[in-house]
Amino acid sequence: MKLDYLLYASRLETPMGYEALKGLLEVSQRNNAKANLSGFLHIEGRVVLQYLEGPPDKLRETVERIKRDPRHSAFAVLSKGTLDQRHFDGWKMALVESTTLSLFDLIGAPCEDIPDVKQVNPLDLITLLSANSSFLRHQPSIFAT
Repeated sequence: MKLDYLLYASRLETPMGYEALKGLLEVSQRNNAKANLSGFLHIEGRVVLQYLEGPPDKLRETVERIKRDPRHSAFAVLSKGTLDQRHFDGWKMALVESTTLSLFDLIGAPCEDIPDVKQVNPLDLITLLSANSSFLRHQPSIFAT
């Protein structure tokens, strides 16, 4: 089966609290299970990073729906391409908050908004989360399934 991936950044229009994030994650997990997608959602301040992988047609449909979501703006594709195998097999969607793992601290890049994120090598972000996925699966503040 051919797999595609996409990593994007966007900016939250308003901060999301715990309950809102939990609701968003539940809907994402349900939708991604139906579409055979996996990936992660990382929120750090008002910056959102989302990585999705799966069948090209389902990935494209999902990304188009996400682009229309009024909760965020400044949608910017950081990286996309094809895969031989999934990086996050079994994660219909995981939420990684900066309180658990600050990607930008790890790579030493202060990222306050989308232009800052565009300066970071997107493969570094994917690699960091992928390499830390076993650690992240056991963190109580991670919603992964």
